[in-house]
Amino acid sequence: MEHVQRIAATQLPNTLGDVPVMTKEEFARVARESDAPLRFATSKSGVPAPWAGIDHVARICADALRVAGVTDEAVHLNLGAPPPHSSGWSANLGFAELGATSLNRSFDYWERPIEEGVAETATVLSSIPGKAIDVAAEVEEAYGDPGDVFPNLSVGLLSGQLLRPATRRTIGEQWNLAETRELYGSSEASLVAAAPDESRKLVPLLNRHILEIEVGGDIVDVRDVETPTEGSLLITDPARSALTLRRYRQGDRVRVYPDDPLPRITPLGRADDAIDLDGALLHAADLFEAIGEVFPDASNTVVYVHDESPPTAVEVFIEGVADPRTDDLYEALLERQPALSHAVGEQPDDRIAVATVADIDDLPFLDDEGLKSRLIVFAAEQS
Repeated sequence: MEHVQRIAATQLPNTLGDVPVMTKEEFARVARESDAPLRFATSKSGVPAPWAGIDHVARICADALRVAGVTDEAVHLNLGAPPPHSSGWSANLGFAELGATSLNRSFDYWERPIEEGVAETATVLSSIPGKAIDVAAEVEEAYGDPGDVFPNLSVGLLSGQLLRPATRRTIGEQWNLAETRELYGSSEASLVAAAPDESRKLVPLLNRHILEIEVGGDIVDVRDVETPTEGSLLITDPARSALTLRRYRQGDRVRVYPDDPLPRITPLGRADDAIDLDGALLHAADLFEAIGEVFPDASNTVVYVHDESPPTAVEVFIEGVADPRTDDLYEALLERQPALSHAVGEQPDDRIAVATVADIDDLPFLDDEGLKSRLIVFAAEQS
């Protein structure tokens, strides 16, 4: 908590006033037209984005690492992405700023610590969740159990994707980790928040960024939220010089919780990926958590989402359990999104239905009119 107190003591004031909001599309256009040095690429568009203050990136990343409990004694196994993406090099910048050691540059070089005979020194892993799972399988195939190859790894730092409960368990078991920590940010803005524990309530780096949410057309500073509140995240980094990042709309929704000395935020996923049930937004993160809570023994889950109003708007198919427990899942979802009670009412079966299946692979990929998406929630992940 010491570094959280330090962040709280050095928060940036919000003096933005009526500064307009920049969208991803506007950011990409300005980045293409800028003459500033090109340093990294946005994760979605691949458009190079300029940033003059590389030292600033290092300080941001180091702050996030400190919140996550990393010290200068850490030895870092880097499974971040190689250039032009930013996660690999920015992670190494942060560890170097702490005075810690990194063994490799990105997931392209995961074998280097093994080849150089220093794999046993690694204590902290950083990665996108999906890549951590993939590399563990490669290590297993080439060298044996990752937990034996990297015997002193104890902490996993995971960012870049929503961290599903089943994914967290899978990574912990594959790498024999004692703990995992979630980090949140973007290629455009670097890291924005970090978890000091295994909860999904992250500490925002308010000493580096001004964070706000759009709620019902209003812009609200996360520090002014008095009750748990959901909105579209806006990020401002006043120290960014090569490309002014003023009230940048990340495209993600977050839930903000008032807390002392700093509010906490929980990423909910992309705003355009949310399931709209008569105005109540059901987010992938809430689905992940609720399904994991109600069906801890589920092997796989598939969610079908219908565009318009058929008898069922959301169908959840669960493999590996006997009882569908629709009411229990609905209650778990209501705890995360109370607005569902107005959209769905007292009869969840009318809009949200759960069915058990023997084998998820037997489900057809429905391409019927009105089907919006097939959301694989826990596919290929054993609990």
